[in-house]
Amino acid sequence: MGFSLVFFIFNPSDFLRAGFLKFVTLFVVRDSFQRRFDG
Repeated sequence: MGFSLVFFIFNPSDFLRAGFLKFVTLFVVRDSFQRRFDG
């Protein structure tokens, strides 16, 4: 999370891509956690 800020400082477009990947990863992790707890 801290190095996303570093990405933003060095390359804004990479920051946008990293933010999108982080959002997708968070969504997938939450989904897998719910499945693990449900089943």
